[in-house]
Amino acid sequence: MTRLVRLWLGALVLSSCSAFRGARWPAPAPEPAPAPGLAASATAALEPSTAQEPRPQCGDIPQPIGRIRSRELDEISGVAESRADPRVLFVHNDSGDTPRFFAIDRSGELLAELTLEDVPILLDAEDIALGPGPGRASFIYLGDTGNNFATGLGLPRRKAFVYRFPEPPIQASAHGAKLSVERAFRITLTFPRGARNVEAFFIDPRTGDLIALAKQPDGVSEVLMAPAALLAAGGGELLLLGELRFGKPPLSGSPMPTSASITQDGSAILVRTYSSIFLFERGPSATIMEALARPPRVLPSPPEGQGEAISFVDGDAAYVTISEGADRSIYCAQLPAPQSNSP
Repeated sequence: MTRLVRLWLGALVLSSCSAFRGARWPAPAPEPAPAPGLAASATAALEPSTAQEPRPQCGDIPQPIGRIRSRELDEISGVAESRADPRVLFVHNDSGDTPRFFAIDRSGELLAELTLEDVPILLDAEDIALGPGPGRASFIYLGDTGNNFATGLGLPRRKAFVYRFPEPPIQASAHGAKLSVERAFRITLTFPRGARNVEAFFIDPRTGDLIALAKQPDGVSEVLMAPAALLAAGGGELLLLGELRFGKPPLSGSPMPTSASITQDGSAILVRTYSSIFLFERGPSATIMEALARPPRVLPSPPEGQGEAISFVDGDAAYVTISEGADRSIYCAQLPAPQSNSP
């Protein structure tokens, strides 16, 4: 990562100052009600517009549809399409940033910067997802799950944190608004069998479970699950579902998964690595692990230097990707027609 020094210092401070952690990481509060979650003064100005402007058309191969020009967005590591307005994309920076995320449009224009008021630090945010939460409302899940020292260097993190809060209403015509997100619900996840580095996760819309993929240099990626009940309770130990092996057929290319996304009906899963994009089709009765165990379809991957973000868009008919770094393009491509009916 480009911010390893800051990440090491942050890990050192957090691991050596238990009193500080106790003061700034209170026990999980009761689940927030499915409310907007924005400061009251900002909500009225950002109600979503009912008019839907035309969106850039995506072709059969990834092509640029926008460009990230804001200096605040120099290391995008996750992207997720808004459920309320598909013109809006939620993104966040990688390690070393403050507790915030952003809303942009598909041209790359910065719409809003959103600060998590009750979160003291994001040590290594790696992915963002939308999925069901309390009352089946649409919630954002922001994952402070990265662990660059999990393979033996430095101080490995033994736990990860995911913050859940209702999707805030963002108007696609906003320009650089600064907003506060209140009452983010903290979920503390413990890795089984030692520390892990997780840069890819999603929420299964059929069950509400969180599914995470470990990132290992040797390509052996554990598939981990936090059931919906565990999320509601504020966390616990992740369950090990199985393993995927990246870097060799049928998951050829880079051995390290960096982001994942799932369709709104749970019928397909995207997983990207630094070099490849894989589409796993899932039938109506298949579990997540059964879907991931099947050979995936390899989709066209854009020429990105350090691709770490992917999301389904356009009613799950296309996908967008973004790379880390300043002044990066937003790529988009149509998904192929389903290959077959999976069991």
